[in-house]
Amino acid sequence: MTKGGSLIVSEAFGGAPGAAAASSYAVSAAGELTTVSSSVGDTRSEVCWVALTNDDRFAYVTNFGDCTVSCYEITADGSLTLHEPVAGSTGQGRKGLRDEAISGDGRYLYAIDADAQKLFGWAVGQGGRLTATGEFGGVPDTVAGLAAS
Repeated sequence: MTKGGSLIVSEAFGGAPGAAAASSYAVSAAGELTTVSSSVGDTRSEVCWVALTNDDRFAYVTNFGDCTVSCYEITADGSLTLHEPVAGSTGQGRKGLRDEAISGDGRYLYAIDADAQKLFGWAVGQGGRLTATGEFGGVPDTVAGLAAS
């Protein structure tokens, strides 16, 4: 959820090829949801997790279906637009990329590929641009969830 009260949600559509999307909702003080952006597609498959930049300008979603990360731009009213269908990639082109988190200082995005038993990292740059920083092995295949500080 953004600091302004927008809830960003990933939509996997049962893993249908090319159907992955994200949507956004305004959350009232009473907890009621109002749709702001409905099903903004990212052209990928099996979207999984959502991570927001510290300034709430960009939302990254991992696409389990092909080990990519898509980037959405978030406007002041909580509307979403697809910024980059493939902002980051593991280069593996197969299923696996799942949970993700942005570091506390907002400079890095990390994502887990439990199938490959790796953690992948990207630097978060100006305009939401991701630059690969490396991959790290040794992640147990039973890993679930990710927190970054």
